[in-house]
Amino acid sequence: MQPGNYTIEYMPRPNMPSEVEEGVAQTLDKMVGASYMPVLYIGQQVVAGMNYMLICKQTLSDKDQTVHIVKVVLFCSLQNEWSISEISEIV
Repeated sequence: MQPGNYTIEYMPRPNMPSEVEEGVAQTLDKMVGASYMPVLYIGQQVVAGMNYMLICKQTLSDKDQTVHIVKVVLFCSLQNEWSISEISEIV
């Protein structure tokens, strides 16, 4: 560990609504270059569809398996099509 960096502790996967599990499976689980494990389900926001906010443990596919904690916003359209609206680093 480098001075000034946080050590990310074990975080269990939270219980999430089934539609959020579906969104994770259709978006985050298919990403290349990093893996995402939800650690906290924040909630939902009604828009022209639905936004779902999560906190995830992000593990990059680099040689060091760099780990970050990120905020993720998933969007589900009125046609039930999922996409990632935002991924932003917290730590």
